[in-house]
Amino acid sequence: MYLSRSLLFLVAALYLLFLLSADWMTAAGGAWYRPHLVALAAIAAAALISREHDGDEL
Repeated sequence: MYLSRSLLFLVAALYLLFLLSADWMTAAGGAWYRPHLVALAAIAAAALISREHDGDEL
């Protein structure tokens, strides 16, 4: 089974970011959009990685 680099990066980044920032995201006085910022950063990084590859590659 082949996993693309962007998917593998996205999964690893989400896992590591969640572990490192779980307390920051769930702080009582924090803004409601904090978890969404973390997810947006991971999605943007995966999109940038996948742009480098030709669409016809297997």
